[in-house]
Amino acid sequence: MNRSAVRRWAVALAGGVSLFATGGCLQPSLNPLFTPEDGRTDVRVEGTWACDDTGTRTWTFEKKDDTEDGKAFSFYRIAIKDGDTSGDVVAILGHLGDRDFMTFATEEGPNGLPSFVKRQYLGINTFGRITIDRDRLQISMMPAEWGDKHKNDVLYGLGALQGEHGFVFTAPSTALQAMVLAHGGDKGAFEDAVTLVRPGKTGGKCYSE
Repeated sequence: MNRSAVRRWAVALAGGVSLFATGGCLQPSLNPLFTPEDGRTDVRVEGTWACDDTGTRTWTFEKKDDTEDGKAFSFYRIAIKDGDTSGDVVAILGHLGDRDFMTFATEEGPNGLPSFVKRQYLGINTFGRITIDRDRLQISMMPAEWGDKHKNDVLYGLGALQGEHGFVFTAPSTALQAMVLAHGGDKGAFEDAVTLVRPGKTGGKCYSE
Protein backbone atom coordinates (compact mmCIF):
# COMPACT_ATOMS: atom_id res chain seq x y z
CA MET A 1 0.00 0.00 0.00
CA ASN A 2 1.70 3.19 -1.11
CA ARG A 3 1.00 6.64 -2.46
CA SER A 4 1.68 5.52 -6.01
CA ALA A 5 -1.69 3.76 -5.89
CA VAL A 6 -3.37 7.04 -4.95
CA ARG A 7 -1.59 8.79 -7.80
CA ARG A 8 -2.77 6.13 -10.26
CA TRP A 9 -6.38 6.59 -9.11
CA ALA A 10 -6.08 10.37 -9.54
CA VAL A 11 -4.75 9.97 -13.07
CA ALA A 12 -7.58 7.59 -13.94
CA LEU A 13 -10.12 10.06 -12.60
CA ALA A 14 -8.66 12.96 -14.58
CA GLY A 15 -8.71 10.79 -17.69
CA GLY A 16 -12.47 10.46 -17.54
CA VAL A 17 -12.76 6.84 -16.43
CA SER A 18 -16.29 6.12 -15.18
CA LEU A 19 -15.67 6.15 -11.43
CA PHE A 20 -18.91 7.62 -10.19
CA ALA A 21 -21.32 5.89 -7.88
CA THR A 22 -24.91 5.26 -8.84
CA GLY A 23 -27.97 5.44 -6.62
CA GLY A 24 -27.91 3.01 -3.71
CA CYS A 25 -24.12 2.59 -3.84
CA LEU A 26 -21.27 3.69 -1.64
CA GLN A 27 -20.09 7.31 -1.51
CA PRO A 28 -16.80 7.63 -3.41
CA SER A 29 -13.97 9.91 -2.38
CA LEU A 30 -10.84 11.03 -4.20
CA ASN A 31 -8.91 10.91 -0.91
CA PRO A 32 -9.01 8.33 1.88
CA LEU A 33 -10.59 9.12 5.23
CA PHE A 34 -7.27 8.20 6.86
CA THR A 35 -3.74 8.50 5.57
CA PRO A 36 -1.21 5.82 6.59
CA GLU A 37 0.08 8.13 9.32
CA ASP A 38 -3.42 8.27 10.85
CA GLY A 39 -3.82 4.52 11.00
CA ARG A 40 -3.79 2.20 13.96
CA THR A 41 -4.23 -1.52 14.45
CA ASP A 42 -6.58 -3.63 16.53
CA VAL A 43 -5.88 -7.32 16.97
CA ARG A 44 -9.62 -7.97 17.32
CA VAL A 45 -10.22 -7.46 13.59
CA GLU A 46 -7.50 -9.82 12.45
CA GLY A 47 -8.20 -13.26 11.06
CA THR A 48 -11.08 -14.73 9.09
CA TRP A 49 -14.71 -13.67 9.29
CA ALA A 50 -17.81 -14.90 7.46
CA CYS A 51 -20.75 -12.90 6.17
CA ASP A 52 -23.05 -15.90 5.73
CA ASP A 53 -23.69 -19.24 7.39
CA THR A 54 -22.18 -21.39 4.63
CA GLY A 55 -18.58 -20.33 5.18
CA THR A 56 -18.08 -19.74 1.44
CA ARG A 57 -18.24 -15.93 1.70
CA THR A 58 -15.40 -14.73 3.91
CA TRP A 59 -13.28 -11.69 4.74
CA THR A 60 -9.75 -12.32 6.02
CA PHE A 61 -7.95 -9.38 7.65
CA GLU A 62 -4.15 -9.51 7.62
CA LYS A 63 -2.05 -6.82 9.25
CA LYS A 64 0.71 -5.52 6.98
CA ASP A 65 3.62 -3.19 7.71
CA ASP A 66 5.30 -0.79 5.31
CA THR A 67 7.48 2.31 5.31
CA GLU A 68 7.30 5.59 3.47
CA ASP A 69 9.81 8.40 3.66
CA GLY A 70 11.51 6.50 6.46
CA LYS A 71 8.32 6.28 8.54
CA ALA A 72 6.74 2.96 9.42
CA PHE A 73 3.00 2.44 9.21
CA SER A 74 0.53 -0.43 9.35
CA PHE A 75 -2.57 -1.24 7.36
CA TYR A 76 -4.81 -4.21 6.63
CA ARG A 77 -5.05 -6.29 3.51
CA ILE A 78 -8.49 -7.86 3.35
CA ALA A 79 -8.97 -10.94 1.18
CA ILE A 80 -12.65 -11.13 0.26
CA LYS A 81 -13.98 -14.45 -1.02
CA ASP A 82 -17.46 -14.59 -2.49
CA GLY A 83 -18.13 -18.11 -3.69
CA ASP A 84 -16.00 -18.65 -6.80
CA THR A 85 -14.75 -15.05 -6.95
CA SER A 86 -12.18 -13.35 -4.76
CA GLY A 87 -10.22 -10.13 -4.49
CA ASP A 88 -8.33 -7.92 -2.08
CA VAL A 89 -8.91 -4.48 -0.64
CA VAL A 90 -6.49 -2.50 1.48
CA ALA A 91 -7.82 -0.71 4.53
CA ILE A 92 -6.67 1.74 7.18
CA LEU A 93 -8.30 1.65 10.60
CA GLY A 94 -8.63 4.90 12.52
CA HIS A 95 -10.44 6.46 15.46
CA LEU A 96 -12.51 9.66 15.39
CA GLY A 97 -14.26 10.88 18.52
CA ASP A 98 -15.61 7.81 20.27
CA ARG A 99 -16.02 5.73 17.10
CA ASP A 100 -13.86 3.54 14.89
CA PHE A 101 -13.80 3.99 11.13
CA MET A 102 -12.07 2.28 8.24
CA THR A 103 -11.16 3.57 4.78
CA PHE A 104 -11.04 1.11 1.87
CA ALA A 105 -9.39 1.04 -1.55
CA THR A 106 -8.11 -1.45 -4.09
CA GLU A 107 -5.35 -1.53 -6.65
CA GLU A 108 -7.05 -4.18 -8.75
CA GLY A 109 -9.31 -3.84 -11.76
CA PRO A 110 -12.98 -4.77 -11.29
CA ASN A 111 -13.37 -7.75 -13.59
CA GLY A 112 -14.34 -10.96 -11.86
CA LEU A 113 -14.21 -9.50 -8.36
CA PRO A 114 -16.83 -9.66 -5.59
CA SER A 115 -19.23 -6.71 -5.61
CA PHE A 116 -17.77 -5.06 -2.50
CA VAL A 117 -14.29 -5.13 -4.04
CA LYS A 118 -15.63 -3.74 -7.33
CA ARG A 119 -17.15 -0.80 -5.49
CA GLN A 120 -13.73 0.24 -4.15
CA TYR A 121 -12.44 0.43 -7.72
CA LEU A 122 -15.41 2.37 -8.98
CA GLY A 123 -15.37 4.72 -6.02
CA ILE A 124 -11.61 5.28 -5.71
CA ASN A 125 -11.90 5.32 -1.89
CA THR A 126 -14.84 4.55 0.37
CA PHE A 127 -15.12 4.57 4.14
CA GLY A 128 -17.33 3.27 6.90
CA ARG A 129 -17.95 3.17 10.62
CA ILE A 130 -17.07 -0.11 12.27
CA THR A 131 -18.12 -1.74 15.52
CA ILE A 132 -15.79 -4.42 16.84
CA ASP A 133 -17.01 -7.17 19.16
CA ARG A 134 -15.41 -10.47 20.02
CA ASP A 135 -17.38 -12.51 17.48
CA ARG A 136 -18.96 -9.78 15.35
CA LEU A 137 -17.63 -6.98 13.15
CA GLN A 138 -20.23 -4.50 11.89
CA ILE A 139 -19.28 -2.33 8.91
CA SER A 140 -21.62 0.59 8.19
CA MET A 141 -20.70 2.44 5.00
CA MET A 142 -21.51 5.99 3.89
CA PRO A 143 -24.13 5.74 1.13
CA ALA A 144 -23.97 7.90 -1.99
CA GLU A 145 -27.50 9.16 -1.27
CA TRP A 146 -26.37 10.79 1.99
CA GLY A 147 -23.26 12.24 0.34
CA ASP A 148 -25.34 13.74 -2.45
CA LYS A 149 -27.46 15.65 0.07
CA HIS A 150 -24.33 17.15 1.67
CA LYS A 151 -22.13 17.79 -1.37
CA ASN A 152 -22.56 21.57 -1.06
CA ASP A 153 -21.59 21.69 2.60
CA VAL A 154 -19.01 24.46 2.33
CA LEU A 155 -18.06 24.07 5.99
CA TYR A 156 -16.02 21.01 5.05
CA GLY A 157 -15.34 21.79 1.39
CA LEU A 158 -16.35 18.30 0.35
CA GLY A 159 -16.23 19.13 -3.33
CA ALA A 160 -18.50 17.89 -6.08
CA LEU A 161 -16.61 16.36 -8.97
CA GLN A 162 -19.69 15.59 -11.02
CA GLY A 163 -20.23 12.57 -13.24
CA GLU A 164 -23.18 11.16 -15.13
CA HIS A 165 -24.55 9.32 -12.12
CA GLY A 166 -23.19 11.19 -9.12
CA PHE A 167 -20.13 12.88 -7.70
CA VAL A 168 -16.93 12.21 -5.83
CA PHE A 169 -15.80 13.93 -2.63
CA THR A 170 -12.66 15.89 -3.50
CA ALA A 171 -11.88 17.16 0.02
CA PRO A 172 -8.57 16.26 1.70
CA SER A 173 -8.52 13.65 4.45
CA THR A 174 -8.51 16.29 7.21
CA ALA A 175 -11.77 17.80 5.91
CA LEU A 176 -13.34 14.37 5.57
CA GLN A 177 -12.44 13.64 9.18
CA ALA A 178 -14.04 16.90 10.34
CA MET A 179 -17.21 16.00 8.46
CA VAL A 180 -17.30 12.50 9.93
CA LEU A 181 -16.72 13.84 13.44
CA ALA A 182 -19.71 16.14 13.01
CA HIS A 183 -22.04 13.69 11.28
CA GLY A 184 -20.78 10.24 12.23
CA GLY A 185 -23.81 9.58 14.40
CA ASP A 186 -26.42 11.16 12.10
CA LYS A 187 -29.25 8.99 10.84
CA GLY A 188 -28.48 7.78 7.34
CA ALA A 189 -24.86 8.93 7.35
CA PHE A 190 -23.65 5.36 7.75
CA GLU A 191 -25.89 2.43 6.90
CA ASP A 192 -25.28 -1.20 7.78
CA ALA A 193 -23.55 -2.78 4.80
CA VAL A 194 -21.74 -5.85 6.09
CA THR A 195 -22.03 -7.92 9.26
CA LEU A 196 -19.11 -10.27 9.76
CA VAL A 197 -19.10 -13.11 12.28
CA ARG A 198 -16.46 -15.57 13.30
CA PRO A 199 -16.65 -18.98 11.55
CA GLY A 200 -19.22 -21.17 13.27
CA LYS A 201 -21.32 -18.21 14.38
CA THR A 202 -24.55 -17.11 12.71
CA GLY A 203 -26.11 -13.77 11.84
CA GLY A 204 -23.73 -12.53 9.16
CA LYS A 205 -24.83 -10.21 6.36
CA CYS A 206 -22.98 -9.94 3.06
CA TYR A 207 -22.62 -6.77 1.00
CA SER A 208 -25.08 -6.35 -1.85
CA GLU A 209 -25.73 -3.40 -4.15
